[in-house]
Amino acid sequence: MSSSLLSSSLSMPGDPSGLTFTAAVSYSKSSEVVNCLEYYFKKVVTDKPDDVVKYLLEKLENEPWQKPEEEKKE
Repeated sequence: MSSSLLSSSLSMPGDPSGLTFTAAVSYSKSSEVVNCLEYYFKKVVTDKPDDVVKYLLEKLENEPWQKPEEEKKE
């Protein structure tokens, strides 16, 4: 199982403080957490919401990620 390093930076548009959140995480590409994060990141990139945090909280509540059927183990 190979692992990679994921690094991401996030700054909020219109935030006068100019603060940026940066995270670096070592992960396995087959990890369910990575698949879940990719699912929600794709939604953010596609929908381009003004308030990313509020958008993600709504998506987490209303559209929870589920492991795709072909990957589920019986």
